[in-house]
Amino acid sequence: MSQSSNLPEKSTPRVPGLAGLSRRKFLRFAAGSTALAALSTGLLACGGSSSSPTTAPAATSGTSGGTAAPTTAGSGGSGATSTTAGGSTATSASAPSGDFAKNVTVTIPIATTIDITLDPHKAINSLLLFNLYDYVFGGVTKYDKDAHVVPDLSDKWEASQDGLTYTFHLRDGIKFANGRAVTPDDFLYSWKRSLDPKKPSPMAHFLEHVEGYEDYLGGKATDLTGFKKVDDKTIQVTLSKPYNFFLSYSCTYVFWVVDKDLVEKYGDDNNSDWTNHQPYGTGPWKVTKFDPATTIEMVPNENFWGEPSPSVTKVNWPILKGPTGPNQALNLYKAGQADIVSNFPLSLLDAVEKDNKDEILPVTVGGTRSVALSFTKKPFDNVLVRLAFGMAIDRDTYCKTVWRGAYTPTDHFEPPAIKDYDPPKGIAYDPDGAKKVLEAAGFPNGQGLPPITLYIPSDTSAEDVNRYRALADMWNKTLGANVQINTAFTNTQIIDKRTQEKGFQMELMGWINITETPQLMSEVFRTDSPYMKDRFDWGIEVPAKTYNGVTYDPTADAKKFDELMNQADIEQDPKKRNQLYHDGEALILKNAIYVPFGNYVYRELINPKLKGLEWGAFFYTYPVSIKKNVVMEK
Repeated sequence: MSQSSNLPEKSTPRVPGLAGLSRRKFLRFAAGSTALAALSTGLLACGGSSSSPTTAPAATSGTSGGTAAPTTAGSGGSGATSTTAGGSTATSASAPSGDFAKNVTVTIPIATTIDITLDPHKAINSLLLFNLYDYVFGGVTKYDKDAHVVPDLSDKWEASQDGLTYTFHLRDGIKFANGRAVTPDDFLYSWKRSLDPKKPSPMAHFLEHVEGYEDYLGGKATDLTGFKKVDDKTIQVTLSKPYNFFLSYSCTYVFWVVDKDLVEKYGDDNNSDWTNHQPYGTGPWKVTKFDPATTIEMVPNENFWGEPSPSVTKVNWPILKGPTGPNQALNLYKAGQADIVSNFPLSLLDAVEKDNKDEILPVTVGGTRSVALSFTKKPFDNVLVRLAFGMAIDRDTYCKTVWRGAYTPTDHFEPPAIKDYDPPKGIAYDPDGAKKVLEAAGFPNGQGLPPITLYIPSDTSAEDVNRYRALADMWNKTLGANVQINTAFTNTQIIDKRTQEKGFQMELMGWINITETPQLMSEVFRTDSPYMKDRFDWGIEVPAKTYNGVTYDPTADAKKFDELMNQADIEQDPKKRNQLYHDGEALILKNAIYVPFGNYVYRELINPKLKGLEWGAFFYTYPVSIKKNVVMEK
């Protein structure tokens, strides 16, 4: 989500994002000087780290599931054609077999700067909302904590041999919270509602691969040919091409089902009036009170198809708007008035570790932070300069010491939670080698390098500004560069300036991967991508360079990359698909378009008596919805 921006949203037609970015992707874009704080406002990027249910070959079946480490992003499935009910059961702490408290209320503050809505089809791209909606709503599929696609309101599905058609079979007895049965017609109504040509969902792009999408959204067709009711228990979705990441997209909340009767009775204008008339939803919890300025209250949904918690019977969500929200949430926790606090301010880490060290849970997010370098701005139009700057980053020091573990070091772009994907090695830290490469580029000891500016928003804390200066100091001390941190502009002004100048010399970028395939790189790095064109411009004509017998030809590699992505996005064989993405990522890293340095880590504060919570690659703002495995010890 570029400097200190929120995770970008995507919609069609494109509209400004939270920080003036295009609403292009669901969860991905978490870049910026606010680092981890930005992640809680953006949702999922359109081609990221979700997962397909199995790795079975075409026309075979399997079960989704498996267990993974409790607090880190695990491996997702890929390329499956048939799946039955299952799912990860890994938790941050196993639910106790002994005695536990009954009729417990769990309080989870929502510290945010965005407006809260409970209408999944009218909501902006926000991971905060995604984690919240998981408690109330559902669709044919969902992500589990490890970014796998698992069954939800459908208990199985099949994909056609050609990868174009997915057939979903609804569970027996699924109901809305008010007791009305959920039917295929409810899904078709909900999906078309998301694509209402007059007011499409901000997340409509997650349906863009469905056959007939453009004609329906553009008002040229009255029906969406890609959606079909087969019978009273079965729905089919037909794609325009055999995109192998579709199941991951089907987990996004723009695909989730709402009650047509309720929406049409009470209205769905800009205020989504129907959400003030409870109960609704198909999830484990139903809303009993909703004030978008102050609070949300939930109790168990007795019509939920699964099993409720035997211990927790109410969830309170105090809404804390504004920049002081995180501090307010932490104060509530310390006063015993909150049970979970997500990603408390890094500036308070010492105080939290002093008093609550054993209650901190680090959660590795399925996202990566990188330095992005422009092909059109000197000195980075020279591939050797980009390589030198990449080699001068001491990731261990920067992630573990400067950022105090807010990142885990990485040298490649694709984040954790992708099954059977072996990423290529990236640019290693080599200060002596960096000096030699820079000299070969024509800038011995940095002589002749122009001044370089890294823009950081003006509202960034002084402590974090110093962390960005530490990165600049690595380049300045190792390479003799002159990298300056500029904090004179607001985030909006930075975005406007970037547009006017068609990019900066360098930026800090962050992305969250939401598909269980490595499709994120296709979305970000294609030469015609809105995140590449007029931003960093890989693909323009630039001179090839040879160093130590290796020829670097970014222009030729960009063309090859596009070809690889065209194949990878529709390849049905998981091994072949992952190899195509691997080869594409190798070209990204070789040309140092982005220089990755860290995977995000969220620190959660959790009441030590609350057991069985699930956290992971996409569930780090809040835990996976509280269900049967979650209890409060006495």
